[in-house]
Amino acid sequence: MTDGRYDITIPSKLVSDLRKKNVNVIVVGIGLADPVQLWMISNNPDTVLNMVDPKDIESVAENVKMLACANPTPKA
Repeated sequence: MTDGRYDITIPSKLVSDLRKKNVNVIVVGIGLADPVQLWMISNNPDTVLNMVDPKDIESVAENVKMLACANPTPKA
């Protein structure tokens, strides 16, 4: 979860390391987060969610659960 306002080099190494380990990164933007930075963090644009209004937290949590618990793709 991030507001998308930071130096993009900070999470880049972490995300790169996670990608090498075949980890699916789910990004939740808080408020008016910069979508470009959110996409740069995620290794899949389908796993970028945005929560502008805190009232949406239950819906966002449900979407995170669905993404995180989806059937895994077997590694070849």
